[in-house]
Amino acid sequence: TSMIGTLSMDGRSIEETISTCRFAQRVGLIKNDARVNEEIDSTLLIRRLKRQVAELQEELRVLKGDEEEEVLTSEDMAHLKSLVDAFVKDGGSTEGHLVCGSMKKIQACFSILRDMVTGKSTDHAPVIATVQGSRGSDEDGQVQQLRLQVAQRDQELAVLLGMLNKSGDSTVPKSGGGSAQSSLTAVPSSEARELTPQQAAIGSVEWLEGITGQSAATILLDRQRCFEVFRKSIRRTETLSENKELLRKLCEEAKALGNEANAARAIVNREKDNIDKIRKRAVLLGHEGEELPVESEGEIRSCTRGIEKQTAVYKACADKLRGVRSDIERIQRMMEQGRKRLQKDFERWYASIRRKVDVGALSNDMKKEILERAEKETADTAEDIRKYEVAKETILNAASELSMGQ
Repeated sequence: TSMIGTLSMDGRSIEETISTCRFAQRVGLIKNDARVNEEIDSTLLIRRLKRQVAELQEELRVLKGDEEEEVLTSEDMAHLKSLVDAFVKDGGSTEGHLVCGSMKKIQACFSILRDMVTGKSTDHAPVIATVQGSRGSDEDGQVQQLRLQVAQRDQELAVLLGMLNKSGDSTVPKSGGGSAQSSLTAVPSSEARELTPQQAAIGSVEWLEGITGQSAATILLDRQRCFEVFRKSIRRTETLSENKELLRKLCEEAKALGNEANAARAIVNREKDNIDKIRKRAVLLGHEGEELPVESEGEIRSCTRGIEKQTAVYKACADKLRGVRSDIERIQRMMEQGRKRLQKDFERWYASIRRKVDVGALSNDMKKEILERAEKETADTAEDIRKYEVAKETILNAASELSMGQ
């Protein structure tokens, strides 16, 4: 280790100069031992140890000389050629060892190495070409197989899409049968597509006039009535009604669980107050510290058991309430999705009917009467919806307050 210091010959700095020289002598005695702080990957270490074990086993077999006389096949020669190529490509790597397993293979490797150096053609060249050709054919076969799998997947997707389209275009008979997902007046997603014969029979203008007993132009002016006719004519409405009924039952269950949990919490608070009163009474009677009368200890134990019991009831109700609340939220999401899908289907159907009917043929008095009746029905429906939303919000708020209170 070297050090550069500044010395001064001034008499006032002679002591500092001597101290600097002594420090420089100590610095010169320092020896550096530079090492690389690296971590060895366990996977690489295991791989290297396995390779070393295989090499040692092969060397031990060669040294023992107990191997039988063997005849090298074309596959063996190709394998030896690949080993020699890998050995040559490793260059000066210390880990590159050419281990063959027998003296005959070692001699064959030397022969291959000599031919590579001299540039002569060997007998194993056709074998290597054959192996490479077979590998190429295998790769081509794999590529062909993958392409076939992709084509099969595309075909399966096409079949599934066709089934979905058929399911979306299917209609419900007048008797109300059919699947829950099918729609009586399902309209294609693309406006360029025409209605199918079944849709033309059920969702057409003639069908609308037949089911309502009025002209299509008169009905179209009352948009709310059109929506009610559309909603009652599809199978999906039954699912929405079932979800509403299930939501109502869940809300009632949540309300009952909330009342039970609140009652348990009130009992717990009352028992805690009783314990405080017992302790205060014991202090007034002259019992200080941990020493309490026997009857007071019995009362405290009784209150404690009551607290534990009601706490278990409260926790059970809270757990059930969380589950019910998650079910309520899930059903609400399903109902919201169903409502949006129903509204979207109605808009498409209403637009398709509107394009086929001339509303302008009605008189102004008829238009005014229809619009007034529609506004009144819309107001009544909106009031019912508002009451339902208020009741649902009240129940959900009670459940939320109960969850926060624990």
